[in-house]
Amino acid sequence: MLKNNNLYDILSDESVKKKAEHWTVYLSFFLFICHLILIFLRNTFPDNVYLIGLNPNYLAALYTPFSVILV
Repeated sequence: MLKNNNLYDILSDESVKKKAEHWTVYLSFFLFICHLILIFLRNTFPDNVYLIGLNPNYLAALYTPFSVILV
């Protein structure tokens, strides 16, 4: 139980929370840009087998950052 308390103390530190928030925002932005690029490639090359299952609507990329933030 002592080990769990130490882990909680480390993770509840204000600087750790701040870093986690910053990395979450950076990751969300990066994945959003990647999703937009994939949609662009899917619309540019519609016969590509690997991208055929991707939604061609650019608004679908908004789902990505919100999902990362929710997780």
